[in-house]
Amino acid sequence: MNKEEELFYLKFLKQAVDPADHVTLAFIEQMVPALMEQYAVTSAKGGEHSRDENLDEATKRKFEEKQDQSMLSHQLNGIFPTMRLLNLVEAEGLVSEPYTEVERRVYILAYLMHDVDKIVHSHGVETGDRNAIEHAKDVIAEQLRLCNVEVFFPDFAAFLEDIAYLVVNTQQKWGTHLHTYGWRFQLKERRVLALRRLCTYSDHIAYLVPAPAAILSSDETSTLRTILAELSNNELVFTYHQLREVRGLFTNVVNNGMVQLYTDGRPGIWPYLFFSDGVVYIKRKSLQITLTTEQIVETVREQLRQICAGTIKSQAPGFKFSIQGIAKHPGYYFEFLTLEDYVELLARFTINRTTNDITAIPFQKLRQMQSAGEIAAEMPLDFQADRRIGMVSRFFSVVFASVLGMLDKKQETLRQQVEKAVVEHLGLMPYWEQAGTIPNKGGVEYRWFWLGACYLRDHPGITEYEGKGNLFEVFISTLQLLIKLAGDELRRGMPQKYLSYLTGYLESVIEVPLAVRAGGTLPDFQGEMERYAGAKSKGRKLICTICNSAYPTEEQADNAVLFQPWVYKNKLSLYAGKNAGGVCTICALELMLRQILQKGQMRLTGSKFEALKTKYLTIYPNFFFTAETGAMVQGILDPLQDINFFTVRRQLEGKGITVARLLELQAFTTPKDEPKEMTVYVFNEDAGETETEEEGDDEKVEGEMEHEEGNESQDRRVERSYIKYEKLAYPGLCFFGVRAGKDDNDTASWAMPAFLALALPLVTNTKVVVSEMSLPLFASGHDFRETAIFDAPHPYLDRLLKGKRVRVNELLPKLRYLAHIYEVNLDTYAKQGKPEWKHLNGIARDVETDPLFLFSYLRKQQRSANRDALRLNDVLRYIGIYKEMLDLEDDLGYIQDCVDRYAVFYRGGYQSHSILKPVDIVAKAIINSPLNIDREDLLWQIQGEVQNWMDRVRSRQAVGRAMFWGKARDAQEAPAVREFVRYFYDEVFEKYCQGERGILRSRLNRFKDGCEAYYKYWR
Repeated sequence: MNKEEELFYLKFLKQAVDPADHVTLAFIEQMVPALMEQYAVTSAKGGEHSRDENLDEATKRKFEEKQDQSMLSHQLNGIFPTMRLLNLVEAEGLVSEPYTEVERRVYILAYLMHDVDKIVHSHGVETGDRNAIEHAKDVIAEQLRLCNVEVFFPDFAAFLEDIAYLVVNTQQKWGTHLHTYGWRFQLKERRVLALRRLCTYSDHIAYLVPAPAAILSSDETSTLRTILAELSNNELVFTYHQLREVRGLFTNVVNNGMVQLYTDGRPGIWPYLFFSDGVVYIKRKSLQITLTTEQIVETVREQLRQICAGTIKSQAPGFKFSIQGIAKHPGYYFEFLTLEDYVELLARFTINRTTNDITAIPFQKLRQMQSAGEIAAEMPLDFQADRRIGMVSRFFSVVFASVLGMLDKKQETLRQQVEKAVVEHLGLMPYWEQAGTIPNKGGVEYRWFWLGACYLRDHPGITEYEGKGNLFEVFISTLQLLIKLAGDELRRGMPQKYLSYLTGYLESVIEVPLAVRAGGTLPDFQGEMERYAGAKSKGRKLICTICNSAYPTEEQADNAVLFQPWVYKNKLSLYAGKNAGGVCTICALELMLRQILQKGQMRLTGSKFEALKTKYLTIYPNFFFTAETGAMVQGILDPLQDINFFTVRRQLEGKGITVARLLELQAFTTPKDEPKEMTVYVFNEDAGETETEEEGDDEKVEGEMEHEEGNESQDRRVERSYIKYEKLAYPGLCFFGVRAGKDDNDTASWAMPAFLALALPLVTNTKVVVSEMSLPLFASGHDFRETAIFDAPHPYLDRLLKGKRVRVNELLPKLRYLAHIYEVNLDTYAKQGKPEWKHLNGIARDVETDPLFLFSYLRKQQRSANRDALRLNDVLRYIGIYKEMLDLEDDLGYIQDCVDRYAVFYRGGYQSHSILKPVDIVAKAIINSPLNIDREDLLWQIQGEVQNWMDRVRSRQAVGRAMFWGKARDAQEAPAVREFVRYFYDEVFEKYCQGERGILRSRLNRFKDGCEAYYKYWR
């Protein structure tokens, strides 16, 4: 792997930096890679410290009560905002003496080391005298050298004293050494004191701004406001906007709109910190901003129009034909399309979505009706199968059922006039009356198929798009005739059900300073509670089964939701006539955006989408993103490739997982400039389903793909496993779905999402929540202390992770443990390139029950491969896994102590039975011994059996090698055998097997497998 591939994530960081800021660019390129490797798994705040022997109980509790923040995140969250602020005040001419490059480098190094005591696990940094200062400089220099400081600042050693002073004086607390007596600075003292204020600013902004509103409302941020005034000659202040809830893509749209509203046409205000639920800005104090609810609503409307209208017209997400042949689409089409756009979409996608011949079953039914005398015997039915008949029949359904169905029932006269005009326009008058005799049994309208066949017989050679008078032109001219005759009435039949509720929603959910917008309302809790309480009473109304909000709801439609609508939900009454829940207008907008912004060609909805067993990963900023870190996270996630664990195992080559090695994995490396060839996901909605033949049933007549077609090229490739969304400008919240493989069960569907949930925080310095819930569970990362949260995971993950929440300093150990279990699964069960993750639950259960099961899996692999003995490379690898699983260093416990004791007097051959013979003899003697036998009698008996067998070894009657001969048998062998027998009885039998012969019998094989593995490792 070349350097460009290894450091691909750096280009995303640098994209957001001013090209003239050479110091920040150098810092990113020369120090950030080393910082990621050194500090991504070190906790600056929060974390799990129960096993930290350097801390007392009170300190442990104090740490663990805080929000997680890795040391790297704490460093970058301090440096990037401060450097951006320095560039801003200098560009605006607000400083009398700009900071030199040397001063900026000194500041960066000092802030990097301001928590050096946490890094080296010491109680503070003493600088009370000259010797202490020199020692502090040595400690700081050692850590800086680990971070590639010589490349970033070759002359850093000359400024170590300045750096050390800033390190111990960054924090504003009692006991800091503010006096400069005895310090030997290279910089001028007043500049050192100015840099100290920068370090303090960085330390406060990195951790004391949990939400946008805190920048003005919290007492803890008062120092930030003071330093901002100092740095800008009292010209700059903070402001913000914040959302009271987070829903996903819609939240990002609102945030985008608010940023645009704040900044467009207003020089003197700059977006500064990006949260999942809002933004902190810096603005000139003289700039007065006043926003109205109307401005906010119109801006968000315009954002939605820009995002949605073009995609709806070009891709028609959610548009399909039901099994009755009726066109269906999400109701949000009417929010963004004019009547003219709408009818053009109907014409185009009636053709494009009819990909197969769907006429065979309808004409079979028509012939059956004719045989039964239900239709006239002279009605011609001898038509050839033709895909175009399906297109025309569907178009007739669109015109006469869908479009004319938009007219009010009171407009029946107009409907009849328009219907007659359309029939004449299409030349269907000779067939119309006869078509009306075809019975409709409540399912498919067979008359449309017969009329379509008659139309094609009268217009032979007509094509879909080519030539004069093609199908598309006919469809368009027909629909334009409808608009001419009933345009105004049809426009009134296009309901605007969603955007009209934006005003109330945005007014209650957006919080800004009172000076920006006076008033505002809070969410309607009373209305929400009343709706919820009355949801199961008489005269009830549907409530939103996703969010419970008080906004108007409509019944879930299969083509507008991403889950199966027709199943019972606990927010519905029991024994109700219908079991489809409701979706409120705001959740409908979120689901709309997910359909529209979804990458690739997959356009599944409803039960088809739910069948994918998708797990959603929501990535929250660790407090906030800066422009730099937000760009990096989006840059890593956007090209994220499928994780192939065979490739992961090969790339790691038996080495442990580190942050650096994670970033080298193929999944996280940026793809080449040429597009990576990926498999197109194709879903045939009718595959495997059978038609019903009972009268009145909804017969199935469809047979086309449900994935996107039309104007988009079929060469477009999509990721096989990820459900991603087009990147919006706002960098505050990222999420994507990981769908299960075709044959994956529930266990397998969690395998890769769980790996990503632990790996992504390490490579992106974020917080991650993985859940089957499509909407974000939390509004921001501040709502939970931990770094990774597993929402209702499969039980095997509970076993492996020992809980559903993972602290920042536990990420790497738990990721390694998870990877080891995955490795065992691949080694044991993988076949034909398939990982067979369905066995993970069994492996996790076994290893939790007894870690020695690990070696039973090694034995199983040996038998599956028909090998006579364990391979040394496998043994070394599994011993390493065993050590890491139990957090062992050299002592492997029972198996090591047992083998070490019998290896004193005996060495086995290369076969398992030879290696394990002493264990076999002792174990079987204990199992077969009487329950009431005296311990000492049993030990003497077993010792005698072992020594008798050793005599057979010496006489070549048994395989193996005795270590003692002649007189040494009594002097050395007998005590060694006695010690081995005593240890096995007291430790293995009494403790490991709880003194139960049945447990010893059940555990003996895996204990022997472990002993054999250790013996080969030892030998």
